[in-house]
Amino acid sequence: MRIIGLLIVVTCFSAGQFARPCLAEDLTGTLKKIKDTGTVTLGTRESSKPFSYLDQDNQTVGFSVDVCRKVVDKIKIVTASPGLKIKYLTTAPSARIPLLANGTIDMECSTTSMSLSRMRQVGFSSPFFVVGARILTKTDSGVKDWEDLKGKVIGVPQGTNGEKTVKSLVETPPFKGTEVITFPDHAAGVLALETDRIDGYVTDDVVLLSLRDDARSKNQLAVVGRPLTFETYAIVIRRDDPDFKLVVDTALAELYRSGEIHDIYKKWFGPLDVPMSEANSYVYKIGGIVQ
Repeated sequence: MRIIGLLIVVTCFSAGQFARPCLAEDLTGTLKKIKDTGTVTLGTRESSKPFSYLDQDNQTVGFSVDVCRKVVDKIKIVTASPGLKIKYLTTAPSARIPLLANGTIDMECSTTSMSLSRMRQVGFSSPFFVVGARILTKTDSGVKDWEDLKGKVIGVPQGTNGEKTVKSLVETPPFKGTEVITFPDHAAGVLALETDRIDGYVTDDVVLLSLRDDARSKNQLAVVGRPLTFETYAIVIRRDDPDFKLVVDTALAELYRSGEIHDIYKKWFGPLDVPMSEANSYVYKIGGIVQ
C-alpha cells in the first residue's frame, strides 16, 4: 500500500508541477491528516534567531519558517486545500521529536540537524542549511579556540547535537575538570555568559552571530574558534511517510532551482552581514538540480 501511495503522488507531478490535485482518497499519512483537518502544524522555536523565533509582536518568523511556508504552498496544491491554515507550536528542543512522532506537529521548522541517531525516530527532508558549532564568549575571556576552554565552564542548549558533541569533547583526557551546563533555550545561555556563570556558550555559528547581535552587551561578545562540527539543518518529518517526503523535497528543489532561496537568505542574513557560505551555495545548486 505504501508503494501504491507513493506512485499516486508521483503521478500528480509533471515537470516539477502537479498536473492535478490529488483526491482525498489518494492521500496517505501526513498529507491525509492535513487534508482532513484543514491545518498543517509547524513546530518552531522561541529564540533561535534568525531561523525560527518569536518577534516583538509575538509572531513566528525566521529563515526556517519562510522555507517551511514555501513547502506549505506546495502542500496546498497537492491536497487541493487553498484555504489550508498554518498553526505554529513553539517547541523545546527536547520535545520536538516526541511531538512529531505522536502527530502533534507535522513538520519541525527550526535548527534541527540531520543525524543517524535521530533517523531511528523521525525522517528528514533534503538539507536546507549547513552550519558549524563554535563558541560565543566575552572578548576579554581569553578564549580564542576550544583548547582555551579546558578546565572552564561551557554552556550548551539542551537536547541538541551541540550538547552531545561538547560532552564528548570534555570526556577526553585534555579536558578533564571542564564542566558542561545545559540551558533550556539560547536566551538563558547568553544570560549565563553575560553574568559570568559560564565561560563560553556553544551552538551553531550562525545562531551565535544572531545572539551576539541581539545581546545587550554585544560589543563585549565575540564568536570564536574553528568549527567543532559541520552539520546540515533539515525539515523534520515523520518516518515511513515517503509520499509526504516527496512533496517536501520537491518544494525545496523548486525553491532552490528558482533562486528564491537567495532572496530568503538575504532577508534574514543580510542584516547580520553574513554572506552565503560556499557550502550553502553548493547545497542549493545540487538540491535545485533534482527533479
